[in-house]
Amino acid sequence: MIRKIYYLSALLVFSFSANNLIAQDDGNEFDISLDQEDTDYSWQTPAGKYLEPSSFFSLHGYVNGVYAGSSDEWTNPDPTQLASPGQLLVPNSNNSSFQYDFAIIIGSELTERTRVAVEAHYVSDPSGRGAAGPGGLSIAVTEATGSYDLVPKALTISAGIFWSPFGIINKDWLGAQNKFSLVPRASGAYPVHYNERGIRVNGVFDLSENSAINYVVSLGNGLSNYNLSGQASYDNNDNKTITARIGFYPGLGKDLEIGLSYMNGKLRDGLDATIVNISNPERYGSQTSAFGIDAAYKLDNLSFQGYFVSSKEELSTDGVNSPGDIKRMGYTGEILYLFETDLEYLKGIRPKFRYDFIEVDQLYLNGLNVDSRTLDTSTLSFGSDIVISDNFRFGFDYNISTENGQTEIENDRFVGKLIAQF
Repeated sequence: MIRKIYYLSALLVFSFSANNLIAQDDGNEFDISLDQEDTDYSWQTPAGKYLEPSSFFSLHGYVNGVYAGSSDEWTNPDPTQLASPGQLLVPNSNNSSFQYDFAIIIGSELTERTRVAVEAHYVSDPSGRGAAGPGGLSIAVTEATGSYDLVPKALTISAGIFWSPFGIINKDWLGAQNKFSLVPRASGAYPVHYNERGIRVNGVFDLSENSAINYVVSLGNGLSNYNLSGQASYDNNDNKTITARIGFYPGLGKDLEIGLSYMNGKLRDGLDATIVNISNPERYGSQTSAFGIDAAYKLDNLSFQGYFVSSKEELSTDGVNSPGDIKRMGYTGEILYLFETDLEYLKGIRPKFRYDFIEVDQLYLNGLNVDSRTLDTSTLSFGSDIVISDNFRFGFDYNISTENGQTEIENDRFVGKLIAQF
């Protein structure tokens, strides 16, 4: 049942600028411009558009204020929902609630070939039990890397903590990057909210003025499960995880990019006898792999973005049960169109539409043995952005979820947000 809600609330936030920031309107996203040429096809981190690679020091970020209407069964158990931390950018409550997050991105060019980048997120923890501060404030350092251009453009090596470079799914964890309010469930087909610790190499090769190939490869600790708790500051099993992505610009300049991604690593070594629930995947050893395709296309004021992710956990036996594989598959696509205006106080209206789907295998107790079943959920989201200026906008969207293979949940939700970025 769809609940109609007729009001939108917004939070008052502050914004400021530093280092002669210049706003740019590309007809698709309203974000801070870079000191890069439009012909730079290099791979970027999720927060890459806020970094100035040729600046001695740069400070950027955003504030994201969120209002979510009531949703009767938003917190009901749902096997197809994102694993922890879940829908971090939306209040984890059935009641109408406010939420916020803000990010600080710092970059500095130390020498012509060396750079440092730090990205920190401050989030009102959805459970109200954050690491510190009133209201459960959680602080997460998602990028802290030093980089050296071993071969300018062709080979850059970085080390530290960074977002997993798999596809474009991690961009939606940044409130100002996500065109909607919910993180697509499709991203849960990949180990969710995944920050890696290790080394990363990337580079770009220009093929012509309008075409190029870029790449990124990381080698790191990996994680132990499809959950935020699976991340640790050490390697859980002495088995490093490799992740790679290749991006293609086939000839339309930066208006079209297609990416292919792959990940492989061991989640768990073997039987964990402390977990007595035989339908809990974390009881078993696991090798995981994932494959993804992503694409972004822009034609004048029309833009499209989407991705497909397929992953597999190969579970080992506990001596009695042999669960086999757990497969996850998800895809999402979104389309936006900007209607520009000549008004001083209104830059444009941007209607938006997204379709999101995930299919997951779930272990369950079938008599005395463990078996698996497939569940799926789709979410239809639609709304609009009200663009006040290049770096200040309101947005709202209504999200309709349909669960299959399980009890239907009354978890449709209206969400409005205000974004100010600097």
